[in-house]
Amino acid sequence: MNTLIDMAFMHSNRWRYILHPDKCVALTYGDTSNSKFNFKLGEENIKNVTSALHVGIPLSTSGNVKDHVARASSNGKRKMYSLFGLGSKSGGLTPIVSAKLYNSFSIPTMLYGDQIIDYKRGEIEQLEVTQRQICRRIQFLPKNSSNPTSIMPLGIMPIQMKIMYDRLLMFFGILCLPMNNIYKQLMMLRLTQIVTSSLPSWNSPISRMWQCVQRFNLEEAVIEMLTSAIFPTKPAWKLKIRDLIGCEIRRDFRTTSSMYNRHEICQNICDISETSAGLMKPTAWWTLSRLKPELLLPCKNIMRLATDCHDLRVKNSGINCICVLCDLFEIETIDHFLNSCNAYSDEHAKLTLITRKYINAYSRTSVLFAFNEVNVDREDMIEISKIILSMTNKRSRMMRAYVGNTGCS
Repeated sequence: MNTLIDMAFMHSNRWRYILHPDKCVALTYGDTSNSKFNFKLGEENIKNVTSALHVGIPLSTSGNVKDHVARASSNGKRKMYSLFGLGSKSGGLTPIVSAKLYNSFSIPTMLYGDQIIDYKRGEIEQLEVTQRQICRRIQFLPKNSSNPTSIMPLGIMPIQMKIMYDRLLMFFGILCLPMNNIYKQLMMLRLTQIVTSSLPSWNSPISRMWQCVQRFNLEEAVIEMLTSAIFPTKPAWKLKIRDLIGCEIRRDFRTTSSMYNRHEICQNICDISETSAGLMKPTAWWTLSRLKPELLLPCKNIMRLATDCHDLRVKNSGINCICVLCDLFEIETIDHFLNSCNAYSDEHAKLTLITRKYINAYSRTSVLFAFNEVNVDREDMIEISKIILSMTNKRSRMMRAYVGNTGCS
Protein backbone atom coordinates (compact mmCIF):
# COMPACT_ATOMS: atom_id res chain seq x y z
CA MET A 1 0.00 0.00 0.00
CA ASN A 2 2.84 2.39 0.82
CA THR A 3 4.32 1.63 -2.61
CA LEU A 4 1.10 2.74 -4.28
CA ILE A 5 1.01 5.90 -2.16
CA ASP A 6 4.63 6.67 -3.11
CA MET A 7 3.77 6.28 -6.79
CA ALA A 8 0.87 8.73 -6.43
CA PHE A 9 3.09 11.17 -4.49
CA MET A 10 5.87 11.09 -7.11
CA HIS A 11 3.33 11.52 -9.89
CA SER A 12 1.96 14.63 -8.19
CA ASN A 13 5.45 16.09 -7.82
CA ARG A 14 6.19 15.39 -11.46
CA TRP A 15 3.11 17.28 -12.62
CA ARG A 16 3.55 20.14 -10.15
CA TYR A 17 0.60 19.61 -7.81
CA ILE A 18 0.83 18.75 -4.14
CA LEU A 19 -0.91 16.00 -2.19
CA HIS A 20 -1.17 17.39 1.32
CA PRO A 21 -0.93 14.78 4.12
CA ASP A 22 -3.32 16.76 6.35
CA LYS A 23 -6.00 16.35 3.68
CA CYS A 24 -5.40 12.62 3.30
CA VAL A 25 -6.75 9.91 5.59
CA ALA A 26 -6.62 6.11 5.68
CA LEU A 27 -9.57 3.83 6.39
CA THR A 28 -8.87 0.16 7.09
CA TYR A 29 -11.68 -2.31 6.47
CA GLY A 30 -11.90 -5.84 7.77
CA ASP A 31 -9.90 -7.11 10.74
CA THR A 32 -9.92 -4.38 13.38
CA SER A 33 -6.92 -5.89 15.19
CA ASN A 34 -4.67 -4.74 12.33
CA SER A 35 -6.44 -1.47 11.67
CA LYS A 36 -3.59 0.85 12.68
CA PHE A 37 -1.09 0.85 9.85
CA ASN A 38 1.63 3.42 9.38
CA PHE A 39 0.91 4.90 5.94
CA LYS A 40 3.22 7.66 4.69
CA LEU A 41 2.80 10.37 2.09
CA GLY A 42 6.35 11.46 1.39
CA GLU A 43 7.85 11.94 4.84
CA GLU A 44 4.55 12.63 6.60
CA ASN A 45 2.23 10.12 8.26
CA ILE A 46 -1.37 9.75 7.09
CA LYS A 47 -3.99 9.76 9.81
CA ASN A 48 -5.96 6.57 10.41
CA VAL A 49 -9.68 7.34 10.75
CA THR A 50 -12.92 5.39 10.84
CA SER A 51 -14.96 7.73 8.62
CA ALA A 52 -14.36 10.34 5.94
CA LEU A 53 -15.92 12.12 2.97
CA HIS A 54 -14.64 11.39 -0.53
CA VAL A 55 -16.02 13.70 -3.26
CA GLY A 56 -19.09 14.15 -1.08
CA ILE A 57 -19.66 10.42 -0.50
CA PRO A 58 -19.45 9.23 3.12
CA LEU A 59 -17.00 6.40 3.78
CA SER A 60 -17.00 4.50 7.07
CA THR A 61 -15.33 1.34 8.29
CA SER A 62 -18.50 0.50 10.22
CA GLY A 63 -20.90 1.40 7.40
CA ASN A 64 -22.56 4.04 9.60
CA VAL A 65 -23.74 7.09 7.60
CA LYS A 66 -26.07 8.47 10.27
CA ASP A 67 -24.20 11.77 10.63
CA HIS A 68 -24.12 12.24 6.87
CA VAL A 69 -27.88 11.64 6.60
CA ALA A 70 -28.59 14.09 9.43
CA ARG A 71 -26.45 16.72 7.72
CA ALA A 72 -28.03 16.05 4.31
CA SER A 73 -31.54 16.28 5.78
CA SER A 74 -30.74 19.59 7.46
CA ASN A 75 -29.18 21.05 4.30
CA GLY A 76 -32.08 19.92 2.11
CA LYS A 77 -34.66 21.37 4.49
CA ARG A 78 -32.77 24.65 4.85
CA LYS A 79 -32.37 24.99 1.10
CA MET A 80 -36.11 24.43 0.50
CA TYR A 81 -37.22 26.80 3.24
CA SER A 82 -35.03 29.53 1.75
CA LEU A 83 -37.10 29.27 -1.45
CA PHE A 84 -40.49 29.68 0.21
CA GLY A 85 -40.09 33.46 0.15
CA LEU A 86 -40.32 33.46 -3.66
CA GLY A 87 -43.61 34.97 -4.84
CA SER A 88 -44.54 36.16 -1.34
CA LYS A 89 -45.89 39.44 -2.71
CA SER A 90 -48.27 37.58 -5.05
CA GLY A 91 -49.69 35.12 -2.52
CA GLY A 92 -46.85 32.62 -2.44
CA LEU A 93 -45.83 29.70 -4.62
CA THR A 94 -48.37 27.11 -5.67
CA PRO A 95 -47.73 23.57 -4.36
CA ILE A 96 -46.78 22.16 -7.76
CA VAL A 97 -44.20 24.91 -8.35
CA SER A 98 -42.85 24.38 -4.83
CA ALA A 99 -42.69 20.63 -5.46
CA LYS A 100 -40.67 21.21 -8.63
CA LEU A 101 -38.25 23.42 -6.71
CA TYR A 102 -37.99 20.74 -4.04
CA ASN A 103 -37.18 18.06 -6.63
CA SER A 104 -34.67 20.36 -8.32
CA PHE A 105 -32.80 21.71 -5.29
CA SER A 106 -33.48 19.77 -2.08
CA ILE A 107 -33.63 16.19 -3.38
CA PRO A 108 -30.18 16.35 -5.08
CA THR A 109 -28.78 17.72 -1.81
CA MET A 110 -30.42 15.10 0.40
CA LEU A 111 -29.72 12.13 -1.89
CA TYR A 112 -26.33 12.96 -3.35
CA GLY A 113 -24.58 9.65 -3.98
CA ASP A 114 -27.68 7.61 -3.10
CA GLN A 115 -26.82 5.09 -5.84
CA ILE A 116 -23.84 3.80 -3.88
CA ILE A 117 -24.48 4.77 -0.24
CA ASP A 118 -25.63 1.85 1.89
CA TYR A 119 -28.55 3.39 3.80
CA LYS A 120 -29.96 1.56 6.80
CA ARG A 121 -33.69 1.46 7.48
CA GLY A 122 -33.51 4.13 10.19
CA GLU A 123 -31.54 6.48 7.94
CA ILE A 124 -34.06 6.14 5.12
CA GLU A 125 -36.86 6.83 7.60
CA GLN A 126 -35.06 9.99 8.72
CA LEU A 127 -34.99 11.19 5.12
CA GLU A 128 -38.67 10.25 4.73
CA VAL A 129 -39.56 12.32 7.82
CA THR A 130 -37.70 15.31 6.38
CA GLN A 131 -39.54 14.95 3.08
CA ARG A 132 -42.92 14.74 4.83
CA GLN A 133 -42.15 17.89 6.83
CA ILE A 134 -41.25 19.80 3.67
CA CYS A 135 -44.29 18.54 1.75
CA ARG A 136 -46.66 19.50 4.57
CA ARG A 137 -45.24 23.00 4.38
CA ILE A 138 -45.61 23.01 0.59
CA GLN A 139 -49.31 22.06 0.85
CA PHE A 140 -50.05 24.37 3.82
CA LEU A 141 -51.02 21.34 5.92
CA PRO A 142 -50.62 21.19 9.72
CA LYS A 143 -47.78 19.28 11.33
CA ASN A 144 -50.16 16.59 12.60
CA SER A 145 -51.52 15.67 9.16
CA SER A 146 -51.16 11.98 8.34
CA ASN A 147 -48.11 10.58 6.57
CA PRO A 148 -49.93 9.57 3.34
CA THR A 149 -51.60 12.98 2.91
CA SER A 150 -48.27 14.77 3.26
CA ILE A 151 -46.90 13.56 -0.09
CA MET A 152 -49.69 11.61 -1.84
CA PRO A 153 -51.60 14.66 -3.23
CA LEU A 154 -48.39 16.10 -4.70
CA GLY A 155 -47.44 12.87 -6.47
CA ILE A 156 -43.94 13.00 -4.97
CA MET A 157 -41.96 9.78 -4.91
CA PRO A 158 -41.11 8.35 -1.46
CA ILE A 159 -37.42 8.52 -0.60
CA GLN A 160 -36.91 4.75 -0.66
CA MET A 161 -38.44 4.49 -4.13
CA LYS A 162 -36.40 7.47 -5.34
CA ILE A 163 -33.21 5.70 -4.22
CA MET A 164 -34.24 2.54 -6.09
CA TYR A 165 -35.08 4.59 -9.18
CA ASP A 166 -31.63 6.24 -9.14
CA ARG A 167 -29.89 2.89 -8.65
CA LEU A 168 -31.73 1.33 -11.58
CA LEU A 169 -30.78 4.28 -13.78
CA MET A 170 -27.12 4.01 -12.78
CA PHE A 171 -27.21 0.24 -13.30
CA PHE A 172 -28.52 0.74 -16.85
CA GLY A 173 -25.98 3.49 -17.53
CA ILE A 174 -23.07 1.20 -16.64
CA LEU A 175 -24.50 -1.69 -18.68
CA CYS A 176 -24.62 0.52 -21.77
CA LEU A 177 -20.93 1.41 -21.56
CA PRO A 178 -18.55 -0.18 -24.11
CA MET A 179 -16.98 -3.48 -23.11
CA ASN A 180 -13.49 -2.01 -22.86
CA ASN A 181 -14.65 0.33 -20.08
CA ILE A 182 -13.30 -0.64 -16.66
CA TYR A 183 -16.62 0.03 -14.93
CA LYS A 184 -18.47 -2.19 -17.38
CA GLN A 185 -15.87 -4.94 -16.89
CA LEU A 186 -16.17 -4.72 -13.11
CA MET A 187 -19.97 -4.79 -13.36
CA MET A 188 -19.88 -7.91 -15.56
CA LEU A 189 -17.44 -9.65 -13.20
CA ARG A 190 -19.52 -8.95 -10.11
CA LEU A 191 -22.81 -9.80 -11.79
CA THR A 192 -21.41 -13.14 -12.85
CA GLN A 193 -20.41 -13.87 -9.27
CA ILE A 194 -23.76 -12.69 -7.87
CA VAL A 195 -25.91 -14.58 -10.38
CA THR A 196 -23.96 -17.79 -9.88
CA SER A 197 -24.41 -17.37 -6.09
CA SER A 198 -20.72 -17.49 -5.38
CA LEU A 199 -21.17 -14.24 -3.43
CA PRO A 200 -24.69 -14.57 -1.99
CA SER A 201 -24.21 -12.15 0.91
CA TRP A 202 -21.71 -9.79 -0.68
CA ASN A 203 -22.59 -6.15 0.12
CA SER A 204 -21.55 -3.57 -2.47
CA PRO A 205 -23.16 -0.88 -4.64
CA ILE A 206 -23.43 -3.36 -7.53
CA SER A 207 -25.15 -5.97 -5.37
CA ARG A 208 -27.59 -3.34 -4.08
CA MET A 209 -28.38 -2.34 -7.66
CA TRP A 210 -28.99 -5.99 -8.48
CA GLN A 211 -31.36 -6.26 -5.51
CA CYS A 212 -33.40 -3.44 -7.07
CA VAL A 213 -33.42 -5.35 -10.36
CA GLN A 214 -34.71 -8.43 -8.55
CA ARG A 215 -37.34 -6.48 -6.60
CA PHE A 216 -38.98 -5.28 -9.80
CA ASN A 217 -38.53 -8.60 -11.65
CA LEU A 218 -36.16 -7.17 -14.25
CA GLU A 219 -33.66 -10.06 -14.24
CA GLU A 220 -34.86 -11.55 -17.52
CA ALA A 221 -34.79 -8.15 -19.24
CA VAL A 222 -31.23 -7.51 -18.04
CA ILE A 223 -29.99 -10.98 -19.03
CA GLU A 224 -31.59 -10.53 -22.46
CA MET A 225 -29.71 -7.23 -22.88
CA LEU A 226 -26.40 -8.86 -21.96
CA THR A 227 -26.81 -11.95 -24.14
CA SER A 228 -28.11 -10.12 -27.21
CA ALA A 229 -26.07 -6.93 -26.73
CA ILE A 230 -29.21 -5.01 -27.69
CA PHE A 231 -30.01 -2.26 -25.21
CA PRO A 232 -33.16 -0.13 -25.15
CA THR A 233 -32.90 3.62 -25.29
CA LYS A 234 -32.59 5.49 -22.01
CA PRO A 235 -36.12 7.00 -22.36
CA ALA A 236 -37.53 3.49 -22.92
CA TRP A 237 -35.75 2.16 -19.81
CA LYS A 238 -36.97 5.15 -17.79
CA LEU A 239 -40.54 4.56 -18.92
CA LYS A 240 -40.31 0.90 -17.95
CA ILE A 241 -38.99 1.46 -14.43
CA ARG A 242 -41.34 4.40 -13.86
CA ASP A 243 -44.30 2.13 -14.56
CA LEU A 244 -42.99 -0.53 -12.18
CA ILE A 245 -42.09 1.90 -9.40
CA GLY A 246 -45.31 3.88 -9.85
CA CYS A 247 -47.34 0.69 -9.50
CA GLU A 248 -45.60 -0.19 -6.23
CA ILE A 249 -45.94 3.35 -4.85
CA ARG A 250 -49.68 3.34 -5.52
CA ARG A 251 -50.09 -0.07 -3.91
CA ASP A 252 -48.22 1.10 -0.80
CA PHE A 253 -50.30 4.27 -0.56
CA ARG A 254 -53.57 2.35 -0.92
CA THR A 255 -52.51 0.06 1.90
CA THR A 256 -51.23 2.81 4.19
CA SER A 257 -54.09 5.28 3.72
CA SER A 258 -56.66 2.55 4.39
CA MET A 259 -55.37 2.43 7.97
CA TYR A 260 -56.52 6.00 8.67
CA ASN A 261 -60.02 7.25 9.40
CA ARG A 262 -61.72 9.73 7.05
CA HIS A 263 -59.17 9.31 4.23
CA GLU A 264 -61.62 8.07 1.60
CA ILE A 265 -61.90 11.46 -0.11
CA CYS A 266 -58.13 11.91 -0.31
CA GLN A 267 -57.74 8.41 -1.75
CA ASN A 268 -60.27 9.18 -4.48
CA ILE A 269 -58.71 12.45 -5.59
CA CYS A 270 -55.10 11.20 -5.59
CA ASP A 271 -53.49 9.27 -8.43
CA ILE A 272 -53.39 5.86 -6.71
CA SER A 273 -55.77 3.91 -8.93
CA GLU A 274 -54.71 0.44 -10.06
CA THR A 275 -55.32 1.46 -13.68
CA SER A 276 -52.91 4.42 -13.58
CA ALA A 277 -49.50 4.15 -15.20
CA GLY A 278 -46.18 5.88 -14.72
CA LEU A 279 -45.23 7.94 -11.70
CA MET A 280 -47.95 9.55 -9.60
CA LYS A 281 -49.38 12.89 -10.68
CA PRO A 282 -50.64 15.76 -8.50
CA THR A 283 -54.33 16.07 -7.68
CA ALA A 284 -56.67 18.04 -9.92
CA TRP A 285 -56.95 20.78 -7.29
CA TRP A 286 -53.23 21.45 -7.08
CA THR A 287 -53.10 21.36 -10.88
CA LEU A 288 -55.89 23.94 -10.98
CA SER A 289 -54.00 26.20 -8.58
CA ARG A 290 -50.95 26.02 -10.87
CA LEU A 291 -53.00 26.99 -13.92
CA LYS A 292 -54.80 29.76 -12.00
CA PRO A 293 -52.64 30.94 -9.08
CA GLU A 294 -55.36 33.35 -7.96
CA LEU A 295 -57.37 30.26 -6.93
CA LEU A 296 -54.70 29.03 -4.52
CA LEU A 297 -56.77 29.90 -1.44
CA PRO A 298 -59.97 28.11 -2.59
CA CYS A 299 -57.96 25.06 -3.71
CA LYS A 300 -56.06 25.02 -0.43
CA ASN A 301 -59.38 25.03 1.44
CA ILE A 302 -60.67 22.08 -0.62
CA MET A 303 -57.48 20.11 0.03
CA ARG A 304 -57.67 20.73 3.78
CA LEU A 305 -61.14 19.20 3.75
CA ALA A 306 -60.01 16.27 1.60
CA THR A 307 -56.97 15.49 3.76
CA ASP A 308 -58.90 15.60 7.05
CA CYS A 309 -57.08 18.77 8.14
CA HIS A 310 -60.27 20.81 8.62
CA ASP A 311 -61.83 22.29 11.78
CA LEU A 312 -65.13 20.40 11.65
CA ARG A 313 -66.27 18.96 14.97
CA VAL A 314 -66.35 15.36 13.71
CA LYS A 315 -62.85 14.97 15.19
CA ASN A 316 -64.17 15.60 18.71
CA SER A 317 -65.64 12.94 20.96
CA GLY A 318 -69.08 12.57 22.51
CA ILE A 319 -71.54 15.43 22.25
CA ASN A 320 -68.76 17.82 21.21
CA CYS A 321 -68.85 16.36 17.69
CA ILE A 322 -72.44 17.57 17.10
CA CYS A 323 -72.94 20.54 14.76
CA VAL A 324 -73.96 23.61 16.81
CA LEU A 325 -74.94 25.76 13.83
CA CYS A 326 -78.15 23.91 12.93
CA ASP A 327 -81.02 22.12 14.69
CA LEU A 328 -80.52 18.69 13.06
CA PHE A 329 -78.44 17.31 15.95
CA GLU A 330 -76.07 15.57 13.52
CA ILE A 331 -72.35 14.98 13.71
CA GLU A 332 -70.54 17.75 11.84
CA THR A 333 -68.98 15.62 9.12
CA ILE A 334 -67.92 16.80 5.70
CA ASP A 335 -71.12 15.32 4.29
CA HIS A 336 -73.19 17.28 6.82
CA PHE A 337 -71.22 20.45 6.10
CA LEU A 338 -71.62 20.21 2.33
CA ASN A 339 -75.09 18.70 2.03
CA SER A 340 -77.47 19.01 4.96
CA CYS A 341 -76.53 21.75 7.44
CA ASN A 342 -79.27 24.41 7.50
CA ALA A 343 -76.76 27.16 8.13
CA TYR A 344 -75.53 26.96 4.53
CA SER A 345 -78.80 26.45 2.66
CA ASP A 346 -78.06 29.23 0.15
CA GLU A 347 -74.64 27.81 -0.66
CA HIS A 348 -76.08 24.29 -0.91
CA ALA A 349 -78.54 25.53 -3.52
CA LYS A 350 -75.69 26.97 -5.60
CA LEU A 351 -73.75 23.72 -5.36
CA THR A 352 -76.83 21.76 -6.43
CA LEU A 353 -77.05 23.80 -9.63
CA ILE A 354 -73.53 22.62 -10.50
CA THR A 355 -73.72 19.01 -9.34
CA ARG A 356 -77.05 18.20 -11.01
CA LYS A 357 -75.18 17.89 -14.33
CA TYR A 358 -73.23 14.92 -12.94
CA ILE A 359 -75.44 13.56 -10.19
CA ASN A 360 -77.13 10.87 -12.29
CA ALA A 361 -73.88 8.95 -12.65
CA TYR A 362 -71.90 10.05 -9.58
CA SER A 363 -72.50 10.96 -5.96
CA ARG A 364 -72.62 14.58 -4.86
CA THR A 365 -69.42 14.29 -2.81
CA SER A 366 -67.50 12.78 -5.72
CA VAL A 367 -68.48 15.74 -7.89
CA LEU A 368 -67.71 18.40 -5.28
CA PHE A 369 -64.21 17.01 -4.70
CA ALA A 370 -63.61 16.09 -8.37
CA PHE A 371 -62.87 12.41 -7.83
CA ASN A 372 -60.64 10.83 -10.45
CA GLU A 373 -63.49 8.90 -12.08
CA VAL A 374 -65.57 12.10 -12.41
CA ASN A 375 -64.58 14.36 -15.27
CA VAL A 376 -65.63 17.63 -13.66
CA ASP A 377 -65.37 20.66 -15.91
CA ARG A 378 -62.68 23.14 -14.91
CA GLU A 379 -65.13 26.05 -14.70
CA ASP A 380 -67.35 23.99 -12.42
CA MET A 381 -64.34 23.19 -10.21
CA ILE A 382 -63.62 26.90 -9.94
CA GLU A 383 -67.18 27.70 -8.87
CA ILE A 384 -67.28 24.79 -6.43
CA SER A 385 -64.02 25.87 -4.77
CA LYS A 386 -65.23 29.46 -4.39
CA ILE A 387 -68.57 28.43 -2.90
CA ILE A 388 -66.99 26.02 -0.41
CA LEU A 389 -64.46 28.69 0.59
CA SER A 390 -67.34 31.09 1.30
CA MET A 391 -68.97 28.34 3.41
CA THR A 392 -65.75 27.86 5.38
CA ASN A 393 -65.44 31.59 6.02
CA LYS A 394 -69.11 31.75 7.03
CA ARG A 395 -68.61 28.87 9.45
CA SER A 396 -65.63 30.64 11.04
CA ARG A 397 -67.70 33.78 11.63
CA MET A 398 -70.65 31.83 13.04
CA MET A 399 -68.42 29.74 15.32
CA ARG A 400 -66.75 32.87 16.69
CA ALA A 401 -70.18 34.32 17.41
CA TYR A 402 -71.33 31.05 19.00
CA VAL A 403 -68.26 30.84 21.24
CA GLY A 404 -68.68 34.48 22.22
CA ASN A 405 -72.33 33.94 23.18
CA THR A 406 -71.91 30.66 25.07
CA GLY A 407 -68.39 30.99 26.40
CA CYS A 408 -67.57 27.41 25.27
CA SER A 409 -66.03 25.73 22.23
